Amino acid sequence: MGAKTYSFKRFAIAVNNVPVEGFQDGDGVVAERAADDTAMVQGNDGETMFSQLNNTSGTITFTLLYSSLSNDKFREIAANGSLVSILIRDLVGGTKIKGTNCRVMKVPSVTLGREGGTLEWGFNVAELVIETRGLKNETATP
Repeated sequence: MGAKTYSFKRFAIAVNNVPVEGFQDGDGVVAERAADDTAMVQGNDGETMFSQLNNTSGTITFTLLYSSLSNDKFREIAANGSLVSILIRDLVGGTKIKGTNCRVMKVPSVTLGREGGTLEWGFNVAELVIETRGLKNETATP
């Protein structure tokens, strides 16, 4: 059992093959399915049935620093009503999140204050695939 290290910098994050940069300190990306994969019903006699719901939609949310140049790209995508693809890959651990036919939900709210803030860009995703994997062991370098 070796040491394992997580780093957000090991993720390649792109919208339409353009890297996304300038994430906030904290949760920079949230990917979530819109519905459960299955539903369960149990009858009066105790028989149980599972139903496959087949809803692959979801959301991906990016929280970016106000200074991020990726805000410009997302604003352009929102203004055009463009459908985009999103790919998030852990280059070390193997986790992959893929969104197909994604569209900006709305232009984010803006809060201006003493310090620069963040902008939260939500994307509706027609087909969201989330493949989670653990971190690989690191090997010591002599």
